[in-house]
Amino acid sequence: GFLVGDGYVSSTRSALILKLKVTDKEHIEKLRTALKSEAMVRTYNRKRLNGHTMSGGFEGSIPYARLLITSKKLCLPLLNMGFGRMKTRNIKAFKYVPLKLRRHFWRGLIDADGSIHSKEHSGPGHQWGISLTGNRHNCKEFGRWLRKKGIRTTLHIKKKNGCYKWSTAGNMMTRKIITLLWKEATIFLDRKNVLARQCMEDRFYTETKLGRDHLFFNRKEQNKMIKLYKSGMTLDDAAAPLGASRSCLRKTMERRGMKLRTKKKTTEGD
Repeated sequence: GFLVGDGYVSSTRSALILKLKVTDKEHIEKLRTALKSEAMVRTYNRKRLNGHTMSGGFEGSIPYARLLITSKKLCLPLLNMGFGRMKTRNIKAFKYVPLKLRRHFWRGLIDADGSIHSKEHSGPGHQWGISLTGNRHNCKEFGRWLRKKGIRTTLHIKKKNGCYKWSTAGNMMTRKIITLLWKEATIFLDRKNVLARQCMEDRFYTETKLGRDHLFFNRKEQNKMIKLYKSGMTLDDAAAPLGASRSCLRKTMERRGMKLRTKKKTTEGD
């Protein structure tokens, strides 16, 4: 996934090339180790001149790290997958990835060409969002994959500068997607992983003031609250063990077509 975003294959040199800014050099080392390659990760400088990037060791230049692995055995299959010219616009490499590894593929692609972002909230926590930039086919396929995993998010795909961008926002939705991709992951871009962990651990406004959102609970948790309520507990007491609010439990029951107990009216005696 990461190579789809930031790597490329030189057909003339039969070489796999990955360039990243020098602060992400450790991520290149992970790839080199995984491929058991003896190629060196080298550091170079480039200078911006009139908005363009040029090679050279000039003062004020931008350092970057590069890994170049020459191997026909490695590069020919990648070229057949679409890692050649016009890679970003045409590649559909996900279809070659086994289903059980798809979440790792998408996490790598978001590490390379995606974004996890947040902004300050008037209440506790932050407002989180996640996005992916690439060709239209990959953006749409990512949305389809999420729906197959039970995450029904609205597709917001916009075209800008020849590329497409898929994005979604909303704390609960963003957390579901990030949890699916990053939970128990062992390979990731370190700086994106920091943001992913922050999102998963952040206390959202709905959790601190109104209780966790009713859509965030799975069926087993919902049944537990409903069972407690039916045993005679109040809405507050039945929701409390799972850190929910009474309004959260009420919405859960209404959504499932269940009726709440009605208070019996009492009449004053003469």
